Amino acid sequence: MKNIMMWSTTALLGLAIITGCSDDESACVGPTCSDPQPCTGAACDDMASDMKTNDLGADVSIADMVQDAEADTSVVRDMSADAMVDAQMDMDPVFPTPADSTLFKANVPFLFRDADSLGGGVIAVGTTPDQFVANEGREAVAVHYDGTGVVWSSRFGDPGNDQFSAVARRGNEVLLGGLTRGYSVGAANNNDALLVRATTTGFGAAFHYGTTGEEMLYGLFDGGQVAHWIGVGESGNGDNRDGLVVAFDQDLNVLWATSFETGDDEIFFDGAVIGNQIIAVGSTGVRDGIRRSLVAAVGNNTVAWARRSTTDYTEAIGAVRDGNKVVVAGRVASGAGTQPAIMRFTANGAVTGLRFNTTGAATNIRLGDQRDVVVGYGADRTGMLLTWDGTTAKRLPFQSQIRAGFLSNPLFEAGGQFRTVFQSANDTIVDLPFSLTPESSCSEAVEEVETNAIGAADFAQVTLTPTALTLTGGAITNPRTSAITTTAQGMTCE
Repeated sequence: MKNIMMWSTTALLGLAIITGCSDDESACVGPTCSDPQPCTGAACDDMASDMKTNDLGADVSIADMVQDAEADTSVVRDMSADAMVDAQMDMDPVFPTPADSTLFKANVPFLFRDADSLGGGVIAVGTTPDQFVANEGREAVAVHYDGTGVVWSSRFGDPGNDQFSAVARRGNEVLLGGLTRGYSVGAANNNDALLVRATTTGFGAAFHYGTTGEEMLYGLFDGGQVAHWIGVGESGNGDNRDGLVVAFDQDLNVLWATSFETGDDEIFFDGAVIGNQIIAVGSTGVRDGIRRSLVAAVGNNTVAWARRSTTDYTEAIGAVRDGNKVVVAGRVASGAGTQPAIMRFTANGAVTGLRFNTTGAATNIRLGDQRDVVVGYGADRTGMLLTWDGTTAKRLPFQSQIRAGFLSNPLFEAGGQFRTVFQSANDTIVDLPFSLTPESSCSEAVEEVETNAIGAADFAQVTLTPTALTLTGGAITNPRTSAITTTAQGMTCE
């Protein structure tokens, strides 16, 4: 019989993250949680309208952001059957025995999209549904909490459309990114790039930048020696969209902005910096439904090289620097479906990698002392953690019916532990520290999975044309913020 992910509260109630959501938007509590119920409440309907499933059953479309930006999600690695090997892996300092998890619930339904560490705790960001406030668009949402409860939580935005899709960290600085329509510098109803500083006490300074077209940020990362911050996403009008890369200084002024196109629709989800090169990762063919991974070394109106997958229905979604290489998480085609993949790109574009023989897509990656770690979703929206130590691939599945959001399921380090955040109902998230011990991660047993190599034949050169953009905008004066009523509850695995 399968193990079910359960948490227990101080009241000794079991809460399964496998829940769907209920009419009153409350979290499922008790043994019946192993039988998730469909979403039927009005707020559930609003959020469900933001989602559609693809051939995996786990592709997510956020209407305004992704015409705009669907993130297929699946996941990433298993662990060994050999008891001695497992014991060695459990001692990996990257995976200490996790502290208690935190379950958080708000009075505001929202779709969670990204998270990172902040002030010894976690900050999770996302967006409310349309019309949550009557006659208004979405509002951006941020919740900062630690092991003792919610530190602060707030909505950001005016009656237009405002959304957070990314969190980035550089030293002690934490930056939130996304899009804003209410504070647009261009035509009415056009989206601008949105940046908001996050502090341990609330929102800091906010900025918006755009042209007369649309600019949207989906990823943020440390700019290294190129800039203080780099933001990536898409730019354009209507169905003519190009990949967007913007460099910001420490004061969040735009240093330069460039769009990149292959002649098809492009989008960048993430990236990393090697020396003076930005390696941006994403997809081409976004709106024709036949996506191909796109990985490119770019700069200020420059392209050093660009590689596109030779196979349809592939995507590059997450990235992290590893010395003089960038490690990319994504999905590759396999028969009628797709599989999670890890790919390493050198500074000159050479690629090596592997695919995991399980259905899904990897969305986020981090490097451990002894192994690479990726997270994502499978075909049934069940979250997975996959690891690769150079020889063996292992999978630790989290039995959860998750509200899969745009670039959801982040993987980050806080307090010396790898952590991730899952969403069960529309307004319920669970911060989950994990180890390679299933019981400590509220998961099923570790499984080994086979892998297949990815190499030069899987990517080909593609012409990527840069176009310099002039973004206008600047600081947002007195943006509207609204407090969120929240509750938090310490949870432990049963």
